[in-house]
Amino acid sequence: MPKRSDSYMEAQRRAIAEAALEVLLEKGMHETSLRDICSRAGVSIGALYIHFATKDDAVLAACELDHENLETEDVDSWEEYVAAFRQSVLDSGSLRRRRRMRLSLQFVGELLGDDHRPEGFAELFQRRQAWFRRQLTRLCDAGAISLPLGVERTASLHMKLVSGATYDQACTNEPLEQCVETLAIGLGALVQVHQAAQLRTA
Repeated sequence: MPKRSDSYMEAQRRAIAEAALEVLLEKGMHETSLRDICSRAGVSIGALYIHFATKDDAVLAACELDHENLETEDVDSWEEYVAAFRQSVLDSGSLRRRRRMRLSLQFVGELLGDDHRPEGFAELFQRRQAWFRRQLTRLCDAGAISLPLGVERTASLHMKLVSGATYDQACTNEPLEQCVETLAIGLGALVQVHQAAQLRTA
C-alpha cells in the first residue's frame, strides 16, 4: 500500500475527531464505543488506532474541535468582551449546549478517578484561557480597563466565572437575563473600566 501523504493523514485524523464529537454529543461518553466512532467516520478500528491510542485520546481530540468552535473574534471594547459571553449563557438551554456540558462533566469525572491525563489535556484549557488573556491585554493596552490583579489571574478568574455561569444556568431555574447580569457584574468586579472607547478606528 502506498504511503499516505501528511495532508491525507491529518484530514483523516480530523474526520475521526469530528465523528467522535458528534457521537459523543449524541450518546455521551459512557455509551460511545470506538466502533461507534469508526462507523460514523467510515474507517476501520485499525485506522482509528493509527491516530488515537485510546478512547480518551479520541475524546480529547473531539473536545479540542469543540473548543475551536467556542473561540470568538477579538473584541474592541469592554462591552463587546462582556457580550462575547452573553450568548453562551443564553444558549445554555439548547440541546447541543446541554450535551456539550454533559460530555465535559463526564470527561472530567473520568479524570478525577484516574491519575492519568491524556497528553494535551492541560493545553486544551490553556488555549481557552489564552483567549481571555489576549482580550484583556488588548483592552488594558488601549486604556479601556486596568487589571488590579494582573492579566494572568484575571483571565483565569474570568474563565472560571464564565464556565460557572453556564453550568449554573443549566442546573438552576434562574432567569437567563438575571444570570447574564450576574455574570457581567462578576466580570466587572475584577477590573477597573475606564472608558467605552472602541479599539478599531474607522
